[in-house]
Amino acid sequence: MKKGILIILIIVAVILVANSAYTVDTREHAIVTRFGEVQKVIVKPSNYDYVMNTINSSNRYANVSVSTKVGLHFKMPFIEHVEKFENRLITYKTASRQVTTFDKKILILSNNAQWQIVDPLLFRVTMKNLNQASLRLDDILYSEINVQVGKTDAHTLIADKVYIEGMSQQVVNDVNKEMIKYGIEVIDNRILKTDLHESNILNIYARMEAERKQKAQQYRSEGEEEKLKIISGADKDAAIMISEAKKEAEILKGEGDALAAQIYSQAYSADPEFYEFYRTLEMYKSTLSGTTMVIDESSPLFKYLFQ
Repeated sequence: MKKGILIILIIVAVILVANSAYTVDTREHAIVTRFGEVQKVIVKPSNYDYVMNTINSSNRYANVSVSTKVGLHFKMPFIEHVEKFENRLITYKTASRQVTTFDKKILILSNNAQWQIVDPLLFRVTMKNLNQASLRLDDILYSEINVQVGKTDAHTLIADKVYIEGMSQQVVNDVNKEMIKYGIEVIDNRILKTDLHESNILNIYARMEAERKQKAQQYRSEGEEEKLKIISGADKDAAIMISEAKKEAEILKGEGDALAAQIYSQAYSADPEFYEFYRTLEMYKSTLSGTTMVIDESSPLFKYLFQ
């Protein structure tokens, strides 16, 4: 009899321990409730201030305690219950939807967002579960993207990556102003894909082609201008070099002529009669070959022909 009672007591003790002990993983938030009222919140240290702000802003949570300890915890069995929420990043991917740009072009965008629960107490009260949170995030995110896209030309959304990054960050900032009311913070938002609506494809491609041609013409004009500068500089340098070369040639020619004259003078002085004879023969050679001349025989020109 005593043995049976002991077994029953052991079973009851095991049940009580099993229903009073619980563990909180590093990847989880936990909320302990008693008859539906929150008694304790367990969060990671980086989210502690969020929860404390919620508690301090409402008398409803005046008796709620906050802990950052993970691992084994205890509660009152059967009376208190534990609800757990993710504290890791959650990825939300939107379906492709139409948006209208500043220049009235229709684009098809799809994007995703990284978000997390930073205040499980506020999240439990306002959203209750991830499905409702995703629906609410979708509404606000789509609305803010529409606002930013409505300020931007289609060409910029397609081609300017730097602008897209800045726009995505602005969307995150604006979305968080609303989502923080639900204990949620969006960490990042990215446009995954941008497709052109069929009605806009040809127009946008034509505009992009025109802009590329304009840029190409600008490059060609700049290249032609640079070419003319180079040619002009080369012509100037060539003219200077030719002028200097001609000047040097004239100097050398003058010096050569002077030297030749000196040599002729020296040769003439050495034997004037022979020099005169040689010069006359040279004249005969250059004038009498194939030439008919009528000259008086007493002319000095024929001195060496008839004497």
